[in-house]
Amino acid sequence: MRRDPGPSVAASGSCGPGGTAGAGHDEELGSTGDSPGTRVVRLLAIQRQRRDQEWPACPWVFFDDEGEQVLDFRSEWRRACAAAGLVDPEGEPTVIFHDLRRSGVRNLVRAGVPEAVAMRISGHKTRSIFDRYNIVNDADLKDAARKLAEYTTDRQKRDQDAAKNRTIVAQGHPQGLQ
Repeated sequence: MRRDPGPSVAASGSCGPGGTAGAGHDEELGSTGDSPGTRVVRLLAIQRQRRDQEWPACPWVFFDDEGEQVLDFRSEWRRACAAAGLVDPEGEPTVIFHDLRRSGVRNLVRAGVPEAVAMRISGHKTRSIFDRYNIVNDADLKDAARKLAEYTTDRQKRDQDAAKNRTIVAQGHPQGLQ
């Protein structure tokens, strides 16, 4: 996976042998009470800084200690999760790498980012695949029902106010002088 070489790259990670992202950065990663997402973002920011300082020409999002592309990063992902405190008691990651993409899509949409923009950010080229990541859950359905109820209540009030104003005008009273 190549990174965008421009300054707008949001985050990149290095998880190379002996180069775990969290090594020596415990203070920067924050407390284990932080949300996993917060710790991952901090971890990636640390790694982006490391990459930019040590291998500024490196085009890879994931690279090893020599700045070379990491083709299989499962062991490095385990090491990075451990450094970020995202492992179960047996030391296995509690975050699946691909879940980050799904969370990113959901967070973008729920933050009000237009879906076309979210698709460009996430790299989804088709609506059908994007929709697989933009998962609807019970909370989304309840929120939609709440918004619909608010809308219909507001609409009824506006309709009643409009009808009242039409009645006043029809009776020959200037609008607003009741």
